[in-house]
Amino acid sequence: MILTRQRRRAILASLVLLIVLPVGVWTLTKIFSAEIRDPRWPDPGVAGVTYWNPKKSYDGMNLVVPYNRRMSLGCDVMDMAGEVQMHLSGDFCRFSPGGVAMGGRLDAKNGSFLHWLDRDFNTLWHLERDPLHHDIEIDGVRREIFFPVQEEERTYLPYLLGHGGCVTPDENVFQGVRGYSFSGEKIFQWRTVDHLEELMKINSEIEFDCHNRFASVSKVNGVFVIDRKLRADDDKIFIPGNLLVSLDLCSCLIVLDRRTGDILWSYKPGPHYNLHIHHVTLTRAGEVMFFQNNFNNFSETSQDPDFRFSEVVMIDPYSKKRTWSYKAKRNAALFASWGGSAQELPNGNILITHRGAAFEITRRKEIVWEWINPLRTPDGEPDDVYRVTRMPHTTWDIYK
Repeated sequence: MILTRQRRRAILASLVLLIVLPVGVWTLTKIFSAEIRDPRWPDPGVAGVTYWNPKKSYDGMNLVVPYNRRMSLGCDVMDMAGEVQMHLSGDFCRFSPGGVAMGGRLDAKNGSFLHWLDRDFNTLWHLERDPLHHDIEIDGVRREIFFPVQEEERTYLPYLLGHGGCVTPDENVFQGVRGYSFSGEKIFQWRTVDHLEELMKINSEIEFDCHNRFASVSKVNGVFVIDRKLRADDDKIFIPGNLLVSLDLCSCLIVLDRRTGDILWSYKPGPHYNLHIHHVTLTRAGEVMFFQNNFNNFSETSQDPDFRFSEVVMIDPYSKKRTWSYKAKRNAALFASWGGSAQELPNGNILITHRGAAFEITRRKEIVWEWINPLRTPDGEPDDVYRVTRMPHTTWDIYK
């Protein structure tokens, strides 16, 4: 039988399809069948980097900010293999191309300090007894530093006397945000005591009670300097220089006007969430990203499995609708009743810190790097880690 040219072409195309299709299906299966597993629970018998996929993770240096209520541990810079390359004595540390900010606790009586260091770790200026805590944000464009603070009691004592007579409040009652230039000049100050009514409207479930720190809406734990204009028709809110702030006991986010201190925008998760938001930032796509603790009970002994989970959430800042989120498939596999953070890396991955561990996931929620704190509590559990952030080698190379 003589085959026509068209017939031969059809047979050849069928043979090619029979060969290429299985290969293509196998390739797609490999691409889209990555192991999606829960992060490992901090295990007393496991420490350091427990998993690392160099092809999919973002290569950089990890700045580990630990937390221990018993002592000051300092900050460590470690490589992707978990080897410590540098130790700093501060409790809160942040590297930038323009310098290093290092803060910490002096003691219970003298409060905290902040040092601003040059690239050779010489102190350019410092603040003593400045009650910073939780976070340090460096704005390299404007050459400024921002951080949450505990306000001095004398500044809010009149308010306490007029609202319940609580004259010996817990340290978490009134907090705020301060900003300094790289030269040490104070350039911004915002206090929750001046905005309590607004904060209680944002979260109407919590009333101010100076006798109970867990019922206070006024605890600040994160600040991010908005670095660009997010929308052409927005000339007021998400514009360069304004501050995106998280308040954990309020379980809410706000945007502060850089010039006036006015609250321009707010967000509170839905009723299925309860207390604590930690760490807020903007993604490259202009989404607001935060770590939602979801601490549903004032007692850490709460064992309700339906609520013992934390979640990393991204929202559109204008519609306030979710655009992406991550929580473990098994409740409690990712659960931090306090602390926690989420950092978008240059390759689009997300670095998440919770309790005594940190892990990096892709947007498809595949874990590509995982680390468990080798420092242990007296019970043998991994010490809590407040935050792990990754800096690019271009920044680290300035200091190493």
